[in-house]
Amino acid sequence: MGRWILSGIVIVIFIVGGYLPLSIMWRENRTPQSNTPFAGRYIKVSDGIFYTQTLGYPEQPTVVLLPGAGAWSETWKPTMRFLAREGYRAISLDLPPFGLSYAPSKNYSRMAQAQRIKEAVDNLRVRNLILVIHAESAPAGLTAAQMFGDRLKGLALVSGTLGWPAVEGLPPKPLPANFVKALQYKMARQVMASFATHSWVLPRLFKKLVYNPASFNNKTSLIYQTPYGYRGTNQKLAEWMKQYFLSTDNTLKVDMGFFKYFRMPALIVWGTYDKIAPPWHARKLKELWPKSNLVLMDKVGHLPHLENEKAFNDALLQFIVPIAPPVKLAN
Repeated sequence: MGRWILSGIVIVIFIVGGYLPLSIMWRENRTPQSNTPFAGRYIKVSDGIFYTQTLGYPEQPTVVLLPGAGAWSETWKPTMRFLAREGYRAISLDLPPFGLSYAPSKNYSRMAQAQRIKEAVDNLRVRNLILVIHAESAPAGLTAAQMFGDRLKGLALVSGTLGWPAVEGLPPKPLPANFVKALQYKMARQVMASFATHSWVLPRLFKKLVYNPASFNNKTSLIYQTPYGYRGTNQKLAEWMKQYFLSTDNTLKVDMGFFKYFRMPALIVWGTYDKIAPPWHARKLKELWPKSNLVLMDKVGHLPHLENEKAFNDALLQFIVPIAPPVKLAN
């Protein structure tokens, strides 16, 4: 029996180690620059190229939206359409390594990402803005927010992943030792990345993030999977995984003074069933930002703008209007 079990393990390793890399070769059959989807455009920054999508006009107040890990500009499209109808210009940026953006240095540190965000916004000639940050983009997005200074008129943080522990007052749980060891090896990272982004696995992973799995439907799944059909995506993601999980930057985890900088109007949106960033994170931010508005969305997980689109958009608009009244242009 022992030999059969061992043989089975060897076969599984062979299949995973062989099939997944081959599946990447079959899947990554497009080049971003020659096949740009959804009428987006590329913006050059000093360390790479940003893929952006825009709805609205320069004469209108600008809202810049940052997607979280595994997401990209198209996943913000319903909110962008809503903002455009209400009289705002909405700009969404793909934050490397996700979506169609590219950073040749492969430096995905908080400061490097923040600098890219600022440069992209500068190159889009945005003077004043309201910044909306989701999930894992929180560290880079909040750091970029500091760089904007007085240009930043409002800040919305949606289910921000700050590295804080799951239970208030307890230290974060350490990563499994075998996982940390595996991250040291390029091949192991690439296999893990190819597994996580496989068309069978990815939807199941995202459905774990939401309260109601039905909210992550087939159409949404296809949108999230689109960037993984472009060449080089798996390699980018594999390098990001190592830096993200093994980062020694503890600024947002231990320096509460970092958050007290934000004096501009702020909106905090959280799902009451968020398992990645539990609701106590939102309540703590409310303490740090006394003048902020806190919206806790019931029966919502880590993707509020996807799980309850109407409630999220209404809350965002109610926050934005007093800061920057809409400008509706005649057709």
